[in-house]
Amino acid sequence: MKKKMARKKVRRRTVEFAVTAGNADRFSGTIQRTLTYTPNTKILCKDWNGLYYDAKVLRVEELPDASLVYGWSSRFDTRIREVDLKERVLPFTEKNAKIAEEWKQRVSYGSRFRRKSNRRDTSKRSRIRPAESCGQTEGENRQKPVSVDDIELELTDELERLLIYDQEKILGEKSLHRIPAQFTVEDILNQYLDHLVKYANRQETDSSFDNDIKLAKECVDGIKEYFNNYLWSQLLYNSERIQFIDFLRQRAKVFGFPQVNISLRNCNLKDLHELGVLLNCEPANVYGYVHLLRLFCKFATFLKFADWGATSQSTIRTAIEQLEKCARYLDYSSEKYFDCEADYVSSSGDS
Repeated sequence: MKKKMARKKVRRRTVEFAVTAGNADRFSGTIQRTLTYTPNTKILCKDWNGLYYDAKVLRVEELPDASLVYGWSSRFDTRIREVDLKERVLPFTEKNAKIAEEWKQRVSYGSRFRRKSNRRDTSKRSRIRPAESCGQTEGENRQKPVSVDDIELELTDELERLLIYDQEKILGEKSLHRIPAQFTVEDILNQYLDHLVKYANRQETDSSFDNDIKLAKECVDGIKEYFNNYLWSQLLYNSERIQFIDFLRQRAKVFGFPQVNISLRNCNLKDLHELGVLLNCEPANVYGYVHLLRLFCKFATFLKFADWGATSQSTIRTAIEQLEKCARYLDYSSEKYFDCEADYVSSSGDS
């Protein structure tokens, strides 16, 4: 919930890194950060999810004051500005390697979003470890069967505090979210897919990579469908429902439609859906980051009541892994998609 800061122009020195093969295990921790970077230096480089992977320095370049941040090539290499080195690069030392080994034992790919099992006996808690790629099911026969009733997707403490702050803004300060949002749910999920492609594991085969992206797209489509279907009944406070109706009325005037006869008392989900489609105002095109987080808070309940039928264990596991993967992206991108001041407008409406 940090305020956006003005960017400063600096003279940038960039260091280009090459990824070391076989770096699937990621870790993080409080470790040594002093580094002299020279070509062929073995290092640890922070990925988009805040974890580190093995890398080495390819070259050091002097660049003029340019807008280069960093970019990933088809070989999964990257350039990093000198001002970002302290944050994103660690020396590959014996101490850091030891900490890395410890975190390999403690941190799983989905550790920040826990699954509920038996809370009275943590030794019996079962976690489904996502594979390195979304579609990988190797070793599935050694994992315990997945029970949808025992699954709980939990947001990080930071995101939970964000939602508590949001509740206080809506109910306590009588504020409303600015709509349409600067980054709508549609925008966020599309950028998430772009992010997956950009940071994809290029060690995979083409078929495996295509399958991973396909699964991610299916998950995103499902999230959008849930969001559009459940926003009105599950994700809005009463004052926000009034705001949404007013928004649709104003939108209808812009499109030149007759007066829209809907109110909080007489509207129904079917009418709202049809009107939203007609005006290109489906919820995913109107609301943004916080409302998407509200949806993720309710996904455990939705999963329990979903009609899984004869769905295989592999499919259920993959669906859960995809949701966790998207939730990690939302956590990582909170400062990009949420502004604690600019995202709200004052309101005198009842909540």
